[in-house]
Amino acid sequence: MTIAKYLFQDIALVCHIFIDESGEAGISKVRTDTSHGSSPYFVLAAAVMPQAVRIQAEKTLSAVESAIPKKWSHATDLTHSQTVFW
Repeated sequence: MTIAKYLFQDIALVCHIFIDESGEAGISKVRTDTSHGSSPYFVLAAAVMPQAVRIQAEKTLSAVESAIPKKWSHATDLTHSQTVFW
């Protein structure tokens, strides 16, 4: 997590920047209809949140984590129905 400060008319706005990726960039063996390999997709996402929004997002994430009836550390640990629900 990186904290960035922006100055708007002498008012500092503290923002938190979250960056995540999914997939494997640069892999030479990509899966096709007839062969195994890596997913052909690579996704890079970012969210920039002011402090107040980050606090609410953390509360929402805690509620989601409490509603999932098992410990998990990665989305691949969840069942299909759990990922579809959230």
